[in-house]
Amino acid sequence: MRRAFELAFSTCYLFAGSRPRFEQVEQVSFHAPVDVGSLLRLRARVVHTQPSLQPLPLVTIDVLAVVAHPETRASVISNTFTFSFSLSPDEMERTGNTTLKRVLPSDGESALRQIEAVDMLNGVRTAA
Repeated sequence: MRRAFELAFSTCYLFAGSRPRFEQVEQVSFHAPVDVGSLLRLRARVVHTQPSLQPLPLVTIDVLAVVAHPETRASVISNTFTFSFSLSPDEMERTGNTTLKRVLPSDGESALRQIEAVDMLNGVRTAA
């Protein structure tokens, strides 16, 4: 989980151009066990931003953990993590990044994930 957090933090930092502040872990889903010594691949993506939220803009990051099995050339999703970060307007101004980009979904799955992220931020829980 630590590596997933570090990747989410780095992704947010690179996306926003300003040092983010961790807010909360929105969701952790366990899909398959991870054995000791397994090869783990982590991927992160920015799911949603709320640039105009006052007092602090928010960024939602998803991290997908995949266990790779090189012998069989197979992989399986083991975990998904959702993290929320805020951005300090002072820090954004100091770094010259005064505007936070909006995230637009590229397909139906991304749009659905963005709706789920908005619902999580607004305190609406969906059935999994």
